[in-house]
Amino acid sequence: MNNDSLLGKINVNNKKSKIIKTLSMPVLYSPKFYGIYNGCTGKNVKIAILDSGCPHHKDIKIEGETISFCESNVSVDDKKGHATMLSGIIKSNNKKTITGLAPHSYILYGKVIDDKGNCSFDKLVAGVLWSIVKEVDIIVMALGSTYDYMVLKEAIKKAHQHGICVFAAGGDISNIEYPASYENAFSTGFLTRSKKQNDFIKKNIDFYIPNKGLYTTYLDNTYVKISGSSISTAFFAGIAAVLIEQYKSEKMKNISQAVYKELKNIFK
Repeated sequence: MNNDSLLGKINVNNKKSKIIKTLSMPVLYSPKFYGIYNGCTGKNVKIAILDSGCPHHKDIKIEGETISFCESNVSVDDKKGHATMLSGIIKSNNKKTITGLAPHSYILYGKVIDDKGNCSFDKLVAGVLWSIVKEVDIIVMALGSTYDYMVLKEAIKKAHQHGICVFAAGGDISNIEYPASYENAFSTGFLTRSKKQNDFIKKNIDFYIPNKGLYTTYLDNTYVKISGSSISTAFFAGIAAVLIEQYKSEKMKNISQAVYKELKNIFK
């Protein structure tokens, strides 16, 4: 039986605003703004973005492998713009426009969301297992579902056992979606104007950012200012990348645990 028909569409969590052709001034996302002065830029850190495909933007250099798990879309190109937005926060490297948090990180792209915005769990599981084989340090899953799929849970557990930091969007409603709610994933979110919802987020989400939009890359070499749990997933993955670069140089063990503790300390 086809999992696509059983599981339907997985939510892609972001709130996109007006498309911007050119930025009025450069945007710099520096770890120094959050008390990280290690001089790291994500070098030698491998990140798998499991999303809508591989971006094609002048500010993002494509170095890592790309693959499509979508049978209906053999092309790995990002036609939705979602993966492009995530990538901009992490890896943009243009001093005249946007510099991401980890511009020298090495990103692999697994297309699990097709060009119509659909994503089934079997594609996501395949993407996680592929990421493990490729020995990445971070997996980014800026998507979610209210359905608890045990095969995905086990795949993420396996990734965790391999020392991979798994970041997943918690959703933009007052409940935590899957896979963010799995114990081996780091859930991300953003604060809203609702005190009740913020209280829930602070109690149940691992890491969250304030209710304000962030500038990032978009389709056709444009830009956009967005908010949402998707963008927070990319944000924390970028911060994690510079921490992991430092920890690797120090030959630290249990890096995933160290990343979690440090992020908790920084964003408490």
